Amino acid sequence: MMKKRLMIALCCLVLLVQLLPVVPLAETTGAETVDKGTVSQDLYYCRAQLGDLPNGEALLHAYDNIVAGIDAYAEVIEISNDKYKLTLDEFKLALEAVRRDHTEQFWLHRLYTYKTDAEGYVIGMNPQYLWEKEDLPNAKVAFEQAIDSFLAELTPDMDEYEMEKALHDRLATKVTYVSTNNAHNAYGALVEGKAVCEGYAEALQCLLQRVGIQSIQVYGQSINPSTGTGENHAWNIVRIDGKYYLTDLTWNDQDTMLLYAYFNQTHAVFNEDHQQWRVGNEVQKDGSIRQLQCEVFDLPVCTATEANYFIKTAPDSIIDNYTVESIAQILKENDLSVRIFVKSDVNAFMDWFFKKEGKDPVTILAIAEELGITGSFTPNAIQMGREVYIYFDTCLHEQLTLVAAKSPTCDKEGNSEYYICQGKDCGKWFLDASADTEIVNRDSVKLLPAGHDFTVKTESEATLSKKAEKCTEHDTYFLTCSVCDKVSDTYTFETDAIGEHAYSETWEKDDVTNHKRVCANGCGIDITEAHDKNGEDSACSVCGYKFSIKDVISDTIPDIDAGEVADDVISTILSNPLILLGGGGSVALVVIIVIIKKIREG
Repeated sequence: MMKKRLMIALCCLVLLVQLLPVVPLAETTGAETVDKGTVSQDLYYCRAQLGDLPNGEALLHAYDNIVAGIDAYAEVIEISNDKYKLTLDEFKLALEAVRRDHTEQFWLHRLYTYKTDAEGYVIGMNPQYLWEKEDLPNAKVAFEQAIDSFLAELTPDMDEYEMEKALHDRLATKVTYVSTNNAHNAYGALVEGKAVCEGYAEALQCLLQRVGIQSIQVYGQSINPSTGTGENHAWNIVRIDGKYYLTDLTWNDQDTMLLYAYFNQTHAVFNEDHQQWRVGNEVQKDGSIRQLQCEVFDLPVCTATEANYFIKTAPDSIIDNYTVESIAQILKENDLSVRIFVKSDVNAFMDWFFKKEGKDPVTILAIAEELGITGSFTPNAIQMGREVYIYFDTCLHEQLTLVAAKSPTCDKEGNSEYYICQGKDCGKWFLDASADTEIVNRDSVKLLPAGHDFTVKTESEATLSKKAEKCTEHDTYFLTCSVCDKVSDTYTFETDAIGEHAYSETWEKDDVTNHKRVCANGCGIDITEAHDKNGEDSACSVCGYKFSIKDVISDTIPDIDAGEVADDVISTILSNPLILLGGGGSVALVVIIVIIKKIREG
């Protein structure tokens, strides 16, 4: 059984009475009525009770003055005047009613002083506060912002039950049970997220009042049924759709687990482990009389069940008789995690559930076998009141989803076929739909990428890596994968296309035959043209190259076969013997004539 988080000490009503000295009374800060904005006065249960008592008008006068004075951080508050007079007991009653109704006044201390007149009527009180006056405005802003954040989660279509449950659940999530300076008031719970049972109860009441639901704080003791001992405790009475129910948020909030054993229950159920303080005196076991000072009003008796959590939300979870088969069935229907409400003897149920023969848990193993659980599992059952939260930490693997086989691509892995269990908090992988073989090594179903085959040469704008800028460079393109057509970002190839030459502006003219322009890139591909010898002064008309007589002759005389020239010269001389008589000059002349003849022929 989980430990119930109980408040160690609950001060229900602490009155510090100082008759001397008496703080002088200032002018009253009270008012006949208090406008609480979104909270209707019809929701203040204790105020209504005051009005029905003898001297009700005077009680309401004091009540409203106290509420207004606390709101205004008054140092002195009027209690009685010439028209309305209250005795000390009546004053205490009115003050306690304010405390019980107005949990939003978190800054009010339980200590105070008061002054009486000569007849013993209380004429004024001096309240004490938990907050300094200059710090209170910021605290009020934080308090209202916290309330707004809670109410923001409600929707207009919610009924009273749904709003109560939403606020109950959110508070359980927000608040941690711990004792701090503000743990006994609503500020500690709503703003700081830390409270004890009284802080839980005040915070829940404050939120419920803001949405138009009446709530009443209840004081008493939590009782251990086996020992009969108890500790001071606080909880709520809540009115849903005109009927009253008991809710103990402190006990429902069990750390990381939220229970509903004490959500909108009857007094018949609460009285099993809660003892509510009553009006009047109480006879103790030893026969002595104990005066009850903490409960000052008769509170509603809760007998309605319509808004009980299990009846309204989980009626199938209410059990009376039970068997291995019935518990196995309800577990199976709820993913092996279920909260049940035992109408019969809950302790007998727990004994049955954890029954053992030797070291073997008989009932648990029988339920597991009925469920078809194989392998290891962890069962448990947690009791809170008549609620038992049962869970088996395993899965039946009945909600399997097929993950189809997928072939790998060049750059993405594939997988073989397998199944994933969609059961709550499971997510295990299996080789087949029977869930017989779990896949422990999940990498085993992976099919690794094959990798790209960058071999295809494609010349396009999409594959262009670099355009050649000069004649010594070639256009470069990325290779394409032969499998998936993906363009590589690293592998490239070059084409025959080159960039532009960088030819000089002037011609080089050191060649008797040609002039040329040289490419500055050093590619060795020059522009070469023959000289134009028709220029003036025997110069090239393009580059200005100057020709010599030798250049002209050598350039204009074609290649002549020397043998043929010699034969012609000899033939000419032999046919003209007079040439020989003329000497060398004649022979030379003959040679020149033969050459000119050859030129003309050629």
